Amino acid sequence: MGVRGPLLNWELPWRPPDLPRFARTAQFRDLHAAAEGWIEDQFESIGGGGALVPAARLVSDFGALTGTNSRRQRDIGILRIRSGVFATMSFQRQVAVAYGLDGPVGDRVLDLVKALESAGWNLSLHNSRHAIDPGPISAIRDPVGAASGGWHGFGGPPHLRQPAADPTGSANCLIRVVWTSRTEQSPIVVDVVRPAHPEIRTPSAYLPLEMNGPVPPVDIRAFAAPAFEWHESAVAVLIEVFYYRILPGATRPRDVPRRFALKL
Repeated sequence: MGVRGPLLNWELPWRPPDLPRFARTAQFRDLHAAAEGWIEDQFESIGGGGALVPAARLVSDFGALTGTNSRRQRDIGILRIRSGVFATMSFQRQVAVAYGLDGPVGDRVLDLVKALESAGWNLSLHNSRHAIDPGPISAIRDPVGAASGGWHGFGGPPHLRQPAADPTGSANCLIRVVWTSRTEQSPIVVDVVRPAHPEIRTPSAYLPLEMNGPVPPVDIRAFAAPAFEWHESAVAVLIEVFYYRILPGATRPRDVPRRFALKL
């Protein structure tokens, strides 16, 4: 019988990118500042005319390497060569603000949704089974609920786009709106994408840049507790931007410095 598959494995060493050193480059600092400013502009556009009163805020800004256990491999006869990794290197910023509000919850949240849609967001309502109902939101009937979506307007968030990416697409920018009242007991979570699991939060794979407040996911009742001291209801808006992301096998865009496209 013939021999099937490789008999020898050759593991080539792989050095992960130096995340702290990378985050100190001038280009990265400029990109980070632009993403931070863009998110703050979104919250300023919410306004509320006094109907929405800011009560709590959280910031989670970090970089991470994921998928570092998946090695690239090539078979040559009885030899299998494993080199590099199918890793994703990304930096993302999450900012959430909880607002207190009074009066009809549905009307207040609908006004907020319309303001976000006018700014360039495309939101869809979550139903009671936590599925997403496609289509525009025309009414808010439940005292507890959630909506989520992406950016589809002009002047999108700053990030390093892949060469063939749609500049108005929502892959690098997400939003979640959740609301509840003081008397409701139904749990609802403020979350978009979770930070790296604590087990992989090593200096080589995880770099926190700014962590202020609880780390998502968080229960809105706990997050918005200060709002319930003075208001009957609360709504939280969480915006997340992947301002830097290099996917496995991605090619470096011409206008991106080589140091921004670390070879994985």
